[in-house]
Amino acid sequence: MKMWKKAASVMLASAMVVSLAACGSSGNKSGGSSDSDTFKIGGIGPTTGDAAIYGTAVKNGIQLAVDEINAAGGINGKQIEYKFEDDQADSEKSVNAYNTLKDWGMQALIGTTTSTPCTAVVEETHSDNMFQLTPSATAVDSIQYDNAFRMCFSDPNQGSASADYIAENKLATKVAIIYNSSDTYSSGIYQTFVRSSVENADSVAELGQIRRELSEQGYVKQRGKQKTQRQKKPETCKPSEYKSSDGFTILVGKNNLQNDALTLKIADKHDIWFHIKNYAGSHVVVVTDGKTPPDSTLEEAAVLAATFSSADAGAKVEVDYTEVKNVKKPSGARPGKVIYVNYTTAVVTAKEKPRE
Repeated sequence: MKMWKKAASVMLASAMVVSLAACGSSGNKSGGSSDSDTFKIGGIGPTTGDAAIYGTAVKNGIQLAVDEINAAGGINGKQIEYKFEDDQADSEKSVNAYNTLKDWGMQALIGTTTSTPCTAVVEETHSDNMFQLTPSATAVDSIQYDNAFRMCFSDPNQGSASADYIAENKLATKVAIIYNSSDTYSSGIYQTFVRSSVENADSVAELGQIRRELSEQGYVKQRGKQKTQRQKKPETCKPSEYKSSDGFTILVGKNNLQNDALTLKIADKHDIWFHIKNYAGSHVVVVTDGKTPPDSTLEEAAVLAATFSSADAGAKVEVDYTEVKNVKKPSGARPGKVIYVNYTTAVVTAKEKPRE
């Protein structure tokens, strides 16, 4: 169903191209001929590398639309020629791909698929007066010029959608939405987790801890006067504690300051550390006390790591785990940010967050 919706959207976008083709004609350095019996549409996105699943879906969706439009007689009698270039979600490769398509005679671009390359390519399309439509780049700057358009939501839209969901489902009575429209998508993920932390907070002290983190990162201003050295330290909160079916203690950080404290201060170097892959989420630690946890405990901890993350309940996700000694914090990294080596990956299903 999603593929067909994408195909329908691309067909609509392709129909728009003819009426907007002037964006790519007068002063266009690519030189596509309006007298030709064909109309050349280019596409850019990752078909290899870590983000290949996104680019491949876009490539195939466009091809479905092009085939159907051409079979129905084309656009105003013109058949569509379509060429897609792989950029591996890399900005430099994406600009090179754009230049390749421009040399081919492209008259309109559908792409790029991911935000950072799109922000680079839009500088080129703006300079060339080339019509550009991205199906999925969400960064605000990826369509910052009047020649570029977007078919999906932007990063700030995700914030408003989250606020609506919390309000409609009565998850909280007061929610502060903090955003920066110039942030990249990764910063949006960071903010998504902070919002998740607010939702999961169990006390006023935890909410204060989250506010302190946001203040330190520059997302919110400090209240009142600067704190003096004699002022007491802010109240700290302990991570949530669970027991596995085998009796092992499992600790779960509920915000990024707790994550740092849990991983870097509380946990022993031989405890087992867990984190969901490709999502924002809690640090989870199995306290081993010198024992070897059975597979059932490791699986339960992995499920907790999946559950306390930005992944949807019911989603099948990957969770990495390793001994705490293999987890390090890069110098100057923001709260909750770590790197790790020598890990094992488990595939589990995220559950609904428990009400505590």
